Amino acid sequence: MKNNTAILLKKERLIVFKFRDETFCVDLAEGDLDDSWNSIVSVDKKNGTANKVFDTNFYWEEIPNFCLYGVHENQEGQMLVDTSEEYPIEIVKQYGTKKQYFNN
Repeated sequence: MKNNTAILLKKERLIVFKFRDETFCVDLAEGDLDDSWNSIVSVDKKNGTANKVFDTNFYWEEIPNFCLYGVHENQEGQMLVDTSEEYPIEIVKQYGTKKQYFNN
């Protein structure tokens, strides 16, 4: 699998994707099925072994879409989504049906 690509498993409500040479799996049933948010932690290769948090957003308008957003800590220590740091992930394969995804 290439970086910034994903496989959608509709019946299982999972999305498997590759980002920054790492493979991740996100359970889409943990959020709203038509607009699911979650988070991943990736190794930040620019800073050595430090970890970087990204929010994931899977949303289904006419077709399923998936992207990541950078997360940054503010001065009060709160984690905030930075929508200007967006990483679109192309869904290259899909298994199952829309009906299986929404009616599972």
